Order: sequence, then structure tokens, then C-alpha cells
Amino acid sequence: IDPKAAAWLSGYADPVYWSEAFFSGKRYGHYTSNISAESANAWLRDAREKPLIEMLEDIRVKLMGWFQIRREQGILATEEHPDPLALVPDAATRLTIAERYGRMRYSHRRSNESVFGVTNIDTERSRIVDIQYRTCSCKEWQQYGIPCRHAAHCLLHMRKDLRRYVNEEYNVTSCVDTYSGDILPIPPKEDWPPSVGPTILPPIKGRKAGRPSIERKKRGSGGRSLRCKR
Repeated sequence: IDPKAAAWLSGYADPVYWSEAFFSGKRYGHYTSNISAESANAWLRDAREKPLIEMLEDIRVKLMGWFQIRREQGILATEEHPDPLALVPDAATRLTIAERYGRMRYSHRRSNESVFGVTNIDTERSRIVDIQYRTCSCKEWQQYGIPCRHAAHCLLHMRKDLRRYVNEEYNVTSCVDTYSGDILPIPPKEDWPPSVGPTILPPIKGRKAGRPSIERKKRGSGGRSLRCKR
């Protein structure tokens, strides 16, 4: 839209930090952190109304309980699925769907040990799959870290276990490791050692009359209820 904006961005920071095309990490199907942020905001609503120290203590206690629950769920899952290749439910479901379509709708031509040309029988649209580098020209394998239907077709032809080609982050054991860290309890505030730093006062800020609202304002509604005309 504006070449000057592109030039300014390029000089401001490396494109790997702000451009999806150059991002080298894995997004696993998510393009923003809204899901995590919104879920955290829901249980932080009451904590945000407290002073800073009390707010941080509420967050710590909440995370301790959260980690405990997830850790116990993970241990139970590993006991039920001792197979090291066992996947978390969402990944297992996506892989099952890819396998189902890979068996039914595609033909292939093999270029070498790892590269395949895969063609949809119905639409005659072709994709290029590289088993060695775990890529497909449809980009789905790279985006989710789970073999797409085109890759599943090739792996089934090679008589491979599809789970071995799923990113290890989706393994049940990896999920357990996520919550293996400790969030330790701390003594009550009365037992804390005296502070040796400067006294930090709250910012000087004006306050509007009336009780502050804690509910989020809906954008674009203008306070009116909206109804679809179709």
C-alpha cells in the first residue's frame, strides 16, 4: 500500500520479527495469541482490581493450581497411553482425518527416495511432498507440524507409521514435560524480609467520577443490539 512504510519497517527491525513470510518458528495453526490472552483475562479479572503485590500473589496461586491439575492429567494420560508415540487428542484427530483422505482420493509419482508428486483424483490438482524435510507445497504440514493428507498418502505407500512424522510437541510425553516445572509457595507477607530498595509509589493518575467499568466495550455496536437483515 505504501512503499515508505515497508522501507521504515525494514530499517526498524528484522522481518523475522514482524513478517509472517520470514517467520522461522512454528505457529501450529495459530496466527495470534488471542486465545491464550482471552482465557487468561477471564480469570485475571478479579486479580487486576487488587494492588500489585496481591495481584501477583493471586496469579502465582492460580498458576500453581493450574500446573498441578495439568500435571496430574498428564501423568494419567501417560499411564493410559504408555506408547512414546501417543499423541494429544487434537493432534490424533487431525492425523486420523489426514490418513482417511490420504487413502481415498490421491495417486502419486515418486521422484526419488523422499520426493513425491501427489495428484487429487477428483480435481487433478498436484502437490509436491518431501518426506525428508517434512514439507508439502500445500503448506499444511509446515503450518501444523502434522502430516497433511498428501503426505499421509505417501507415508502410507511407504508403510510408515504416520505418528513418527508428527512434531514431538504433540506427544503426550511432551505435554507432560510442559508442566513439569515447579512453582514454589512463598511465606506470608508478614514474614518477608524488609525491602532495601526505594519505596515505589503508585502513579499520579486522575480518576473519573463514578464506579469504573470492568466490562469490555463491544466495538462497532454503539450500544445498540444488532440483528442480521438476511
